[in-house]
Amino acid sequence: MSKLFEEPKPQPEPLPEPSLAVQVAINAHVWSGYSYHWPEAFGEPVIGQRVRLPFGRGDRKRLGFVTALSGIVSGRKLKAVAEVIDSESQLDDHLLELGRWISSYYLSPLGMTLAAMVPAAAGKAAAKTERVVFAASEPSNWPKSLGGKQRKILDELYEAKLQGVEPLSLKQLRTHAGASPDTIRRLDARGLIRIEARPVELPELDDAQSEAPFELNADQAKALAAIEPKLTDSFSATLLHGVTGSGKTEVYVRAIRKVIAGGKQAILLVPEIALATQTLDRLVKRLPKVAVLHSGLTETQRGFYHEQIRSGRANVVIGPRSAVFAPTPNLGLIIVDEEHESSYKQDTAPRYHGRDVAVKRASQAGVPILLGSATPSLESRH
Repeated sequence: MSKLFEEPKPQPEPLPEPSLAVQVAINAHVWSGYSYHWPEAFGEPVIGQRVRLPFGRGDRKRLGFVTALSGIVSGRKLKAVAEVIDSESQLDDHLLELGRWISSYYLSPLGMTLAAMVPAAAGKAAAKTERVVFAASEPSNWPKSLGGKQRKILDELYEAKLQGVEPLSLKQLRTHAGASPDTIRRLDARGLIRIEARPVELPELDDAQSEAPFELNADQAKALAAIEPKLTDSFSATLLHGVTGSGKTEVYVRAIRKVIAGGKQAILLVPEIALATQTLDRLVKRLPKVAVLHSGLTETQRGFYHEQIRSGRANVVIGPRSAVFAPTPNLGLIIVDEEHESSYKQDTAPRYHGRDVAVKRASQAGVPILLGSATPSLESRH
């Protein structure tokens, strides 16, 4: 009789269907890799692909990188990848290896490290228009009631006007001034700034190159003669120690041109301040198809240059520390000018030293690296 009143035993929940899974590094302050279900509709997963996926309790969409293929997973319910950003990886095997090394050596989460290596606009179709901002009034006409954030925006625009680089893109202004969209709208409504839409201007890679304006002096010729035998498909590290004005730049140019003649690409790292000098302008005229990377580029321009470098159409990449991540498929030489400069140190996450990362990349890729300085660091001298 008692069996009539026994409650039925709960039936176990069916196990989740077996699913294809990938390991993902999340662009966040987390160290672990996470497994996600890979929907069949996305095709075959590729190591290094950028994806968006739900993460955390609120399932907020975050950027991630596929770091491993987990195969078919049974008995576990996994969150699914929400979006695939790239049809193929924007990072080749050498750059993926470099990213893993930076993560381990500098104690930086892998997802954040890889995200710093790939521009957000990489792989996207170039936008046809962009919104830009002008200063519409002189400082003498600014209201005294302006808040600190509003004044910072106006200061940024007025400085750009004085330097002849006005207008600034809306994205640049928000980044440099730490401005919110609402603050910018209020200034526009008060007539203190002017916002316009204009066609996006993409830079051209000029194939023309001027000849040397002078012959090498004895010291330059001696330095170049010592460097040229090392411009082969093997790793070497060379320190070019020359006082300011001794002509190190001309040695760089001759070494780069020799590498380009062999069908290779070169990366020249310079301190951020050097990107605004006349020396850089002369350098660009001496070399063919130069991609100059700097903080003033819009996301669209940065994405354009990224594709030109990745496709091999750019022969030379010139830029600050982040240019060490340029996706050159035919890398033949890395040069670090003023290698002692503290601006090669990235002081926000992911933190790294651009010069030392350049040496590591050259070692992994099996190419020579040239470090130039008038006052070499102790490490480089050693």
